[in-house]
Amino acid sequence: MGLETNAGVANLLWEAEFFNLGPDYLDRYADLYRAVTVVAANEAAKKHLHPDRAVTILSGTLPEK
Repeated sequence: MGLETNAGVANLLWEAEFFNLGPDYLDRYADLYRAVTVVAANEAAKKHLHPDRAVTILSGTLPEK
C-alpha cells in the first residue's frame, strides 16, 4: 500500500490533491478498496485488458554459449 513510510503517505496525499479526491481521502482509502467486488473487478478487466493486443518485452543479457 505504500503507507508504511512518510514518503508513501506524502505520495498518497499528493495524489488526493492532484485528483481532487477530497481532504478525507486518506480516511476513505481502505474502504474504497474493500468496496470493490470480484464482479466489478472482472468487468473492468474485460473492458480495459486486451490480451490479444498485449506485447511481451524481455530485458537482460543472453547466456553465453
